[in-house]
Amino acid sequence: MTKKWNISKEKLKEYLKTLSIKQISAIENVNYWTVLNRCKEYELKPLGTSYFNKGINNPAKKTEVREKISKTVKGLWDNDIYADRINGMLFKFDWEHPNYSPANSYRDYAKMYHNPLTCYYCGCTEEERKIDIHHLDENRKNWLLSNLLPVCNVCHAFFHYKRYKSPFVKVSKSFTFESAHHLLNYCGPCEFNHGHSYSLEIVLYGPVNRDTGMVIDYKELKTIVEKYVINVFDHATINDKMDCNPTAENMLFFIWEKLEKEGLVKGLYEVSLKETATSTATINKYDMINYYTKNKELICFDETNKMDIREYYEKS
Repeated sequence: MTKKWNISKEKLKEYLKTLSIKQISAIENVNYWTVLNRCKEYELKPLGTSYFNKGINNPAKKTEVREKISKTVKGLWDNDIYADRINGMLFKFDWEHPNYSPANSYRDYAKMYHNPLTCYYCGCTEEERKIDIHHLDENRKNWLLSNLLPVCNVCHAFFHYKRYKSPFVKVSKSFTFESAHHLLNYCGPCEFNHGHSYSLEIVLYGPVNRDTGMVIDYKELKTIVEKYVINVFDHATINDKMDCNPTAENMLFFIWEKLEKEGLVKGLYEVSLKETATSTATINKYDMINYYTKNKELICFDETNKMDIREYYEKS
């Protein structure tokens, strides 16, 4: 069956729209691994098994398979195989709940903002393929929404090929806006209404996209920051926009949450705000993880569905 296989990228791409690797190898009369290696060479993504295992074709929906799985799992429990099982992701979120399930937690948390869940790269929906949650910086300790990337199982698999690993790069963009504010519980000139020319810098850290050669299009980042931050603060009184003391430090957390949970910016690494030429405040993703860990109720949901995060997991 082995032979030299000459096939164009276009033809193979057309095959992959509806056929599996095994089906293509049968049609072309070549080895399975020959087809798979050619897909890697052309950087084409084969259809996932979920594409072919829908509905009645899904083995897990067959009665005999379900009974076999149930019997096997029951046997494992009965023989105490799971007695010493440790949830390796425990304490990542630090929510001490007996039914804590990290995989579902990541998915449920992401789905509250990415609804419906669609693949970040190919745009397919949950109806077409299973949607996984990928940690963008590949650090599972970073469970910030800006690091949780919804990707389909096919795109997700490609992150685990060494040849498809992309270098990580920090990119940043600067903005300015004019605002007024007055500080609360303060004795001095700043207790009275006054203005500043603020300088804002947003830093992202992420893999270089193989197709675009970018971490993010600066134009896209500009659009998001202007919509969710600049248009909120520019030529406005900050006291009217925030329900806390409008210091540069507090503004940073407000800006971060705007970009992360409304702008859905991925790879958010650092935010710096310069109030005057000599006064700058900065936070990064590690500060935000620490902040959320100590203030779990702030890992929240939008205003229409606001509840304590612990209450959410008790109900789920």
